[in-house]
Amino acid sequence: MKKIFIIVFTFSLCFTNQMSAQSEESAETESAPQPVVQQETYTLFLDAMLNITAENKSAFKLVLKKIAGNSFNGTIFNYMDKVKAKGIYLMIGKIFLEDGHFTYYYEDGLIESEGEFDRGVKVGTWKRFDRTGKRKADKYYPPQSADKIRETMEIIPKEKQ
Repeated sequence: MKKIFIIVFTFSLCFTNQMSAQSEESAETESAPQPVVQQETYTLFLDAMLNITAENKSAFKLVLKKIAGNSFNGTIFNYMDKVKAKGIYLMIGKIFLEDGHFTYYYEDGLIESEGEFDRGVKVGTWKRFDRTGKRKADKYYPPQSADKIRETMEIIPKEKQ
């Protein structure tokens, strides 16, 4: 079963411009990782479990581009700049959550799975495929359980729900 990956993003740690991020990179210390921000585009570095990390420890990078309001197109790239996943993210308060259609890919570009997220939780029927592109059994995530999952996993702080 594929884990639910939550991309949590704290603005208080992350608002910076590209120039300062680059100058800090040359004098890098073990401080909290900060994304590169340029206008309404954000770049976050992710570890193998898709958690935010420092660039020098990353396996993936997430590029978020604002499309409207609090919605962003997000693309996750691997270390060879091949697409790992694409989908819509929603900014709620100081965090980004998967929200809308997502597609995950194998390293060769074939689709691994696709389906919908609702504020950080998989919902509905997810189509799954093996490495040859052959359809696997669908996985169903009941939408009515999404709120309970968010509460249990503390995906959205109570004051934002």
